[in-house]
Amino acid sequence: MINIAITLRVSNIDKYNERRDCIDQKWIELLITCGLNPILIPNNLAYVENLIEAKNLSGLILTGGNDLENIGGDAIERDQVENFLLKHCIDNKIPVLGVCRGMQLIQNFFNIKLTPVTNHVDIYHKLFVSKKSKHYSFINKLTLVNSYHNFGTLSSKPPLNTAATSEDGVVMAVEHYELPIFGHMWHPEREYPFNKDQIYFIKYFFGLFT
Repeated sequence: MINIAITLRVSNIDKYNERRDCIDQKWIELLITCGLNPILIPNNLAYVENLIEAKNLSGLILTGGNDLENIGGDAIERDQVENFLLKHCIDNKIPVLGVCRGMQLIQNFFNIKLTPVTNHVDIYHKLFVSKKSKHYSFINKLTLVNSYHNFGTLSSKPPLNTAATSEDGVVMAVEHYELPIFGHMWHPEREYPFNKDQIYFIKYFFGLFT
Protein backbone atom coordinates (compact mmCIF):
# COMPACT_ATOMS: atom_id res chain seq x y z
CA MET A 1 0.00 0.00 0.00
CA ILE A 2 1.10 3.57 -0.63
CA ASN A 3 0.98 6.20 2.13
CA ILE A 4 -1.72 8.86 1.82
CA ALA A 5 -1.88 11.68 4.38
CA ILE A 6 -5.42 12.42 5.51
CA THR A 7 -6.44 15.45 7.54
CA LEU A 8 -8.72 15.54 10.58
CA ARG A 9 -11.60 17.79 11.62
CA VAL A 10 -11.55 19.73 14.90
CA SER A 11 -14.41 19.09 17.33
CA ASN A 12 -15.09 20.80 20.65
CA ILE A 13 -16.43 18.36 23.25
CA ASP A 14 -17.88 20.58 25.96
CA LYS A 15 -18.76 17.69 28.28
CA TYR A 16 -15.09 16.82 28.71
CA ASN A 17 -13.67 20.30 28.06
CA GLU A 18 -11.69 18.82 25.17
CA ARG A 19 -10.76 20.00 21.69
CA ARG A 20 -10.32 16.88 19.58
CA ASP A 21 -8.95 15.93 16.18
CA CYS A 22 -11.25 13.30 14.70
CA ILE A 23 -12.41 11.54 11.55
CA ASP A 24 -15.27 9.32 10.45
CA GLN A 25 -14.10 5.71 10.68
CA LYS A 26 -15.57 5.09 7.23
CA TRP A 27 -12.80 7.26 5.74
CA ILE A 28 -10.22 4.72 6.92
CA GLU A 29 -12.30 1.82 5.63
CA LEU A 30 -12.71 3.55 2.27
CA LEU A 31 -8.99 4.16 1.80
CA ILE A 32 -8.08 0.61 2.79
CA THR A 33 -10.70 -0.61 0.30
CA CYS A 34 -8.92 1.51 -2.31
CA GLY A 35 -5.58 -0.14 -1.46
CA LEU A 36 -4.20 2.98 0.25
CA ASN A 37 -2.51 3.32 3.65
CA PRO A 38 -3.97 6.34 5.51
CA ILE A 39 -1.58 8.43 7.61
CA LEU A 40 -3.62 10.49 10.08
CA ILE A 41 -2.49 14.12 10.30
CA PRO A 42 -3.12 15.92 13.63
CA ASN A 43 -3.76 19.65 13.71
CA ASN A 44 -0.42 20.65 15.21
CA LEU A 45 1.81 22.46 12.74
CA ALA A 46 5.15 21.91 14.51
CA TYR A 47 4.47 18.17 14.73
CA VAL A 48 3.32 17.94 11.12
CA GLU A 49 6.40 19.75 9.81
CA ASN A 50 8.56 17.02 11.37
CA LEU A 51 6.17 14.23 10.40
CA ILE A 52 6.26 15.13 6.71
CA GLU A 53 10.05 14.89 6.68
CA ALA A 54 9.89 11.39 8.18
CA LYS A 55 7.08 9.95 6.03
CA ASN A 56 7.23 8.92 2.41
CA LEU A 57 3.91 10.35 1.29
CA SER A 58 2.42 9.61 -2.12
CA GLY A 59 -0.66 11.76 -1.74
CA LEU A 60 -2.85 13.98 0.44
CA ILE A 61 -6.58 14.01 1.17
CA LEU A 62 -8.03 17.19 2.64
CA THR A 63 -11.26 16.07 4.31
CA GLY A 64 -14.49 17.86 5.21
CA GLY A 65 -15.80 19.49 8.37
CA ASN A 66 -15.05 22.94 9.89
CA ASP A 67 -15.46 26.16 7.95
CA LEU A 68 -12.33 28.06 6.97
CA GLU A 69 -11.41 30.91 9.31
CA ASN A 70 -12.14 33.61 6.75
CA ILE A 71 -15.76 32.44 6.36
CA GLY A 72 -16.44 32.14 10.09
CA GLY A 73 -14.64 28.96 11.15
CA ASP A 74 -12.80 28.58 14.44
CA ALA A 75 -10.32 25.79 13.59
CA ILE A 76 -7.36 28.07 12.87
CA GLU A 77 -4.84 25.36 13.67
CA ARG A 78 -6.39 23.16 11.00
CA ASP A 79 -6.21 25.94 8.40
CA GLN A 80 -2.49 26.32 9.19
CA VAL A 81 -1.74 22.61 8.90
CA GLU A 82 -3.70 22.09 5.70
CA ASN A 83 -2.25 25.15 3.96
CA PHE A 84 1.24 23.94 4.90
CA LEU A 85 0.48 20.47 3.53
CA LEU A 86 -1.03 21.85 0.33
CA LYS A 87 2.03 24.02 -0.33
CA HIS A 88 4.33 21.05 0.41
CA CYS A 89 2.45 18.95 -2.13
CA ILE A 90 2.51 21.73 -4.72
CA ASP A 91 6.26 22.16 -4.29
CA ASN A 92 6.82 18.41 -4.64
CA LYS A 93 4.08 17.68 -7.21
CA ILE A 94 2.33 15.26 -4.85
CA PRO A 95 -1.33 14.49 -5.72
CA VAL A 96 -3.93 16.30 -3.60
CA LEU A 97 -7.60 15.37 -3.36
CA GLY A 98 -9.80 17.90 -1.56
CA VAL A 99 -13.24 16.88 -0.29
CA CYS A 100 -15.88 19.52 0.59
CA ARG A 101 -13.95 21.81 2.97
CA GLY A 102 -10.83 20.39 1.30
CA MET A 103 -11.95 21.74 -2.07
CA GLN A 104 -12.81 25.07 -0.42
CA LEU A 105 -9.32 25.23 1.07
CA ILE A 106 -7.81 24.62 -2.38
CA GLN A 107 -10.01 27.36 -3.86
CA ASN A 108 -9.11 29.76 -1.06
CA PHE A 109 -5.39 28.98 -1.48
CA PHE A 110 -5.67 30.11 -5.11
CA ASN A 111 -7.60 33.28 -4.15
CA ILE A 112 -11.07 32.14 -5.22
CA LYS A 113 -13.63 33.77 -2.94
CA LEU A 114 -16.26 31.56 -1.30
CA THR A 115 -19.80 32.88 -0.81
CA PRO A 116 -22.93 31.44 0.86
CA VAL A 117 -25.00 28.98 -1.19
CA THR A 118 -28.46 27.60 -0.48
CA ASN A 119 -30.03 24.16 -0.91
CA HIS A 120 -26.71 22.33 -0.61
CA VAL A 121 -26.98 20.72 2.83
CA ASP A 122 -28.10 17.09 3.19
CA ILE A 123 -29.33 16.83 -0.38
CA TYR A 124 -28.36 15.12 -3.64
CA HIS A 125 -27.51 17.05 -6.80
CA LYS A 126 -27.23 16.01 -10.42
CA LEU A 127 -23.64 16.40 -11.56
CA PHE A 128 -22.82 18.19 -14.81
CA VAL A 129 -19.25 17.32 -15.78
CA SER A 130 -17.24 19.47 -18.18
CA LYS A 131 -16.03 17.54 -21.20
CA LYS A 132 -12.83 19.58 -20.90
CA SER A 133 -12.06 18.00 -17.54
CA LYS A 134 -8.92 15.87 -17.45
CA HIS A 135 -10.89 13.34 -15.42
CA TYR A 136 -14.10 13.43 -17.45
CA SER A 137 -14.23 9.69 -18.19
CA PHE A 138 -14.09 8.91 -14.46
CA ILE A 139 -16.27 11.51 -12.75
CA ASN A 140 -18.89 11.52 -15.53
CA LYS A 141 -20.00 8.15 -14.13
CA LEU A 142 -21.13 9.89 -10.93
CA THR A 143 -24.57 11.12 -11.99
CA LEU A 144 -25.91 12.03 -8.53
CA VAL A 145 -23.72 13.23 -5.64
CA ASN A 146 -24.39 14.17 -2.02
CA SER A 147 -23.99 17.71 -0.76
CA TYR A 148 -23.32 19.07 2.75
CA HIS A 149 -21.96 22.60 2.41
CA ASN A 150 -23.07 26.19 3.04
CA PHE A 151 -20.37 27.94 1.00
CA GLY A 152 -19.27 27.64 -2.59
CA THR A 153 -18.65 29.45 -5.86
CA LEU A 154 -20.37 29.91 -9.20
CA SER A 155 -17.15 30.18 -11.21
CA SER A 156 -13.43 29.48 -11.13
CA LYS A 157 -10.26 31.03 -12.46
CA PRO A 158 -6.72 29.91 -13.37
CA PRO A 159 -4.93 27.89 -12.26
CA LEU A 160 -8.13 26.03 -11.36
CA ASN A 161 -10.58 24.79 -13.97
CA THR A 162 -14.25 24.04 -13.25
CA ALA A 163 -14.57 20.29 -13.69
CA ALA A 164 -18.23 19.91 -12.67
CA THR A 165 -21.24 21.90 -11.48
CA SER A 166 -24.62 21.13 -9.94
CA GLU A 167 -27.90 21.87 -11.70
CA ASP A 168 -28.07 25.27 -9.97
CA GLY A 169 -24.64 26.31 -11.24
CA VAL A 170 -22.63 25.83 -8.05
CA VAL A 171 -19.11 24.56 -8.74
CA MET A 172 -18.91 20.96 -7.49
CA ALA A 173 -15.42 20.02 -8.69
CA VAL A 174 -12.22 21.83 -9.64
CA GLU A 175 -8.88 20.71 -11.02
CA HIS A 176 -5.51 22.37 -11.44
CA TYR A 177 -4.50 22.96 -15.05
CA GLU A 178 -1.01 21.50 -14.56
CA LEU A 179 -0.59 19.95 -11.10
CA PRO A 180 -2.25 16.77 -9.75
CA ILE A 181 -4.76 18.69 -7.63
CA PHE A 182 -8.47 17.88 -7.70
CA GLY A 183 -11.28 19.00 -5.40
CA HIS A 184 -14.92 17.95 -5.18
CA MET A 185 -17.76 18.92 -2.86
CA TRP A 186 -19.36 15.51 -2.36
CA HIS A 187 -18.41 13.04 0.41
CA PRO A 188 -17.46 9.57 -0.88
CA GLU A 189 -17.16 8.21 2.66
CA ARG A 190 -20.85 8.93 3.34
CA GLU A 191 -22.02 6.57 0.59
CA TYR A 192 -22.24 3.13 2.18
CA PRO A 193 -21.71 0.65 0.72
CA PHE A 194 -19.06 2.68 -1.06
CA ASN A 195 -19.68 3.74 -4.64
CA LYS A 196 -17.57 1.54 -6.93
CA ASP A 197 -17.03 4.38 -9.41
CA GLN A 198 -15.75 6.64 -6.62
CA ILE A 199 -13.37 3.88 -5.49
CA TYR A 200 -12.18 3.53 -9.07
CA PHE A 201 -11.52 7.28 -9.31
CA ILE A 202 -9.60 7.45 -6.01
CA LYS A 203 -7.38 4.53 -7.03
CA TYR A 204 -6.74 6.11 -10.42
CA PHE A 205 -6.07 9.57 -8.97
CA PHE A 206 -3.40 8.28 -6.62
CA GLY A 207 -1.66 6.28 -9.30
CA LEU A 208 -2.66 2.72 -8.55
CA PHE A 209 -3.32 2.35 -12.26
CA THR A 210 -3.29 4.57 -15.35
